[in-house]
Amino acid sequence: MQTPKIPEREMLESDYSGLPAHTRKFVERIHRDGLDRVRIHGLFVLLGLCAGAPDTQSRIDKLFQTLSLVVPVDRTRNIDEVVGHVYDGYEIEAFGCGIFQMLLHARSDISGSMQIAELIKSYLPLVYSWCFNTLQGNSIEYFLGLERGQVPLLSLMQPMATDYAKQMWGFQSSLFYRDQEPIDGVDVLTVRDWHAWVLQNAKQFDTDYPTELIPFSKSNIALLNIPQWRSEIEKFEICDAYIDEIWGYSASSITGDIETLEYKALLVHLVYSSLTSTKEVIH
Repeated sequence: MQTPKIPEREMLESDYSGLPAHTRKFVERIHRDGLDRVRIHGLFVLLGLCAGAPDTQSRIDKLFQTLSLVVPVDRTRNIDEVVGHVYDGYEIEAFGCGIFQMLLHARSDISGSMQIAELIKSYLPLVYSWCFNTLQGNSIEYFLGLERGQVPLLSLMQPMATDYAKQMWGFQSSLFYRDQEPIDGVDVLTVRDWHAWVLQNAKQFDTDYPTELIPFSKSNIALLNIPQWRSEIEKFEICDAYIDEIWGYSASSITGDIETLEYKALLVHLVYSSLTSTKEVIH
């Protein structure tokens, strides 16, 4: 008798076993946002891989003090006793399976396992990066208050200088909210319509703050040959070609909700960078 095939996209009730209520809300939210069951399990495996990497005892204790509020793990038991029976399936204990994998790797290569953990944290795609940070830092309540399109923007803005990022956050808020209420229909705009919407709001932002905007050179971001404001930036094809060249996303090859969210975030970043490039002070 064949074992029934588990759906790849839909979550099962067993997937939530042992999760606190706020973590379940987080999982339900990212599932609605476009992450299927396999990718959600993968996110928890990656979290476990990083949690299982060698580190000082004090840093490990601090990490698990936070993580235990998100994904409870009994650290008094040997991890292979906890997840050994489901090691091939990654169903309920995906986080523990990630820890187990990294502990096995660390037995033979401590330095390599530490490097793997750092690479995971450094090179995650935009949406996955903020989801990962949310779990690792137990900032679920903040995450749940974000609009879908804001999630990849937060990852993009992490390396930015604080003052520049604050102003950009003010700009992006105008894309999603009016009078502190979400704007209906913004989430379903096509990427072309989104480009027009971002451009329209960027022009208004420039009108509202003609002298206050921090120039792009103060952003702590390196982007060369940014499409020119009020000319090239208004042509969707030019923006699309630039995003494809720099970040590898193209409107013609986007597949799925997550890539669409990330592409739209890059459009916001590019349009705003073009605007602030005009604010340089020439001496």
